[in-house]
Amino acid sequence: KQGHKKLSVLISENSYYQGILQAITPQLENAGVKIVDVSNFSPQQTDYRTAIAKLSSSTSDSVLSLLLESGEFAAFLRQRRELKLKLPLYAANTIPFDQIIQKNLNLAEGIVYFDYLTPGTDAFKKRYRERFRSAPGFASAKAYDAMIIVSQTLDKCVSKPAQIRECLRKTNFTGISGDISFSDKGLITDSSANTFLLTVKNGEIVSVAGWLRPLLQNYKRYSPRFEIERQVLLLSMILAEALLGKG
Repeated sequence: KQGHKKLSVLISENSYYQGILQAITPQLENAGVKIVDVSNFSPQQTDYRTAIAKLSSSTSDSVLSLLLESGEFAAFLRQRRELKLKLPLYAANTIPFDQIIQKNLNLAEGIVYFDYLTPGTDAFKKRYRERFRSAPGFASAKAYDAMIIVSQTLDKCVSKPAQIRECLRKTNFTGISGDISFSDKGLITDSSANTFLLTVKNGEIVSVAGWLRPLLQNYKRYSPRFEIERQVLLLSMILAEALLGKG
């Protein structure tokens, strides 16, 4: 929608990012966007000046960064600023996991990226910040609601697993992350947007657009500071699978 026709890609040797590139390539082609070059980098590489110089003289009108979040992406952003690379920059959900960038969001000013989020209400985000001195993670609100659902179900149906299963199946819960229920097959249905296009504006993360997508089955992308939420969310999913599945 931005009118880009030629895209350059910078990618770390990482299965997650390689999977993203493989998935979006045909979609870009269908949209009339040509990937003119792909530059591969080994993990922990932090010097991108040669690649940036190449981008500056290339025919590309945009750049997609699929660089790792353990210092690699932050290094690229610093060097991009130093060498005054002006091409529009897009990225995967790297920014929330990069502690260097999180401490200085101005590094990522103007970048557009996607992320999977269940933001929660303003009141929840305020309470979370007051208690943990940081913004909620992408699973914070969903984990909060999941444990309430599990707790309420166990309070109502503590006799037999079959009763717990039926109680969960009948769940129709409206929480801080939106409306939650289960399908006849035991799958969680979610009516709220969970995939967002975001940008960094004036040092703040701002939502550009949001839409509903099935939750990806990749739980290795959590930042260490969201470990408790990861455990809670995994617990709720394991319970749902065990109690509502065929087994």
